Amino acid sequence: CKFTALRSIAVSGSWYVKEYLARFEWQTQTNPAHPAIKDGSQIVSYSALAAWTDAVATQLSAQRLDPTKPIAFLTSKA
Repeated sequence: CKFTALRSIAVSGSWYVKEYLARFEWQTQTNPAHPAIKDGSQIVSYSALAAWTDAVATQLSAQRLDPTKPIAFLTSKA
């Protein structure tokens, strides 16, 4: 994953967004098969998370949404 779309929207972000992206890229390139997310029995590798993240960034760019503004709020039902 080259993070093309993600990098294009991160340009407008702050230094910590750029730092996070750099660390995420490094981890994806260094350990692509390593688990990035574990939720119960579900495991998502860094390469899968990177592909999904870039796909989301592509959609944000295509819809001309501002990545510095809230796009969705996730809540749990208590």
